[in-house]
Amino acid sequence: MANGLDRIADSLKSRIENDPNGLYRIRIELDNRPPSLSYPAASRLVRRKIKELFSSSTRTEQAILSQGDEDHPYVKARLQGITIQQLVSDSDAGSLISTVQPNTDDRQYFNPDNLIRTIIAVPMLAKIAEDPSLIHDVQIEVNVYCEDGQPKATQRLKELIGTAIAHSSHPTLVQPGDDPQGVNEWKSKLSDQYVYASLSGYAIRELVKLDNQWDQGAKSDAPVEKKNKDWHTIYHVWPDFKLRAQIWCSTATVKADASRRSFATTGKGIVWAILDSGIDGNHPHFKKYANLQLPSGLTHMDFMQLQPVPLLPAQLTDDYGHGTHVRESSVESWMTHFTARYRSPGNGIRTAKLRSRET
Repeated sequence: MANGLDRIADSLKSRIENDPNGLYRIRIELDNRPPSLSYPAASRLVRRKIKELFSSSTRTEQAILSQGDEDHPYVKARLQGITIQQLVSDSDAGSLISTVQPNTDDRQYFNPDNLIRTIIAVPMLAKIAEDPSLIHDVQIEVNVYCEDGQPKATQRLKELIGTAIAHSSHPTLVQPGDDPQGVNEWKSKLSDQYVYASLSGYAIRELVKLDNQWDQGAKSDAPVEKKNKDWHTIYHVWPDFKLRAQIWCSTATVKADASRRSFATTGKGIVWAILDSGIDGNHPHFKKYANLQLPSGLTHMDFMQLQPVPLLPAQLTDDYGHGTHVRESSVESWMTHFTARYRSPGNGIRTAKLRSRET
């Protein structure tokens, strides 16, 4: 017979271990009560204990939602992970509980934790829960309120990432196209607010744990007037969501055709910088008009590597076709499935190729 924390279903227990302060919609089964105790009495005892635990909790959104009957002895509630652990460990109320399961109706109700509250974003938590050995591209928001200041917090975050990877003894599952674990330095340099990295689920959890340890250590060493300050390095960990190309009738959608008719815009003499999936350097139009040849000081760049790589016009490719399509819109041309007609051959084009992997 289950007792204590063993009464919590494994799937729920794992979620609570990852985020004990989170809110969880649960169904508390009361099949463990003695024959001498009626269901209404057992339900009252459990609900009374839950309300007692509310007073020591940090979450005001907790609530008892409903209860069953003699044929369906349960209590449904929205409780903090720590509250659930305390409830099942209680010598009186906990002994009446047979199991605590995730509420199967959970998706029908508003859960405050679907908003930004946890350090690790809810979509990221879901990905980690599926398989913590997988490597994820993450976008880590630096805590701008860190007492050390943002520059020091950013530097420490990079150091903590290296430590988290080293401390994670679990094997990682490397899939084709995955970057090695670590900080994406060139991308991180583009932002003062975020650090970009590739980390396994295990490393992400370890990173948040190390940051909490740093905060506690800094507070204990700080002078009295700074003991209540925030020393956390991390504000939030997001998935670095993949971008996918969408190709449709862009010229009409962005009203480029109307602009041509109304204002006689040709774009001649303008160098366009296109940040997209690439560009087809062998396209007949570009070969005919040589408008991928750039003025001095401008360079085509490939950002699909960990470090940007300069490219010559002959090296330009576009596996998705979207960048070439956007280029078509910018030079006042229109294309069909069978023929392509182009105007404004005088445009110079500068392109940059973006990473665009499928998940």
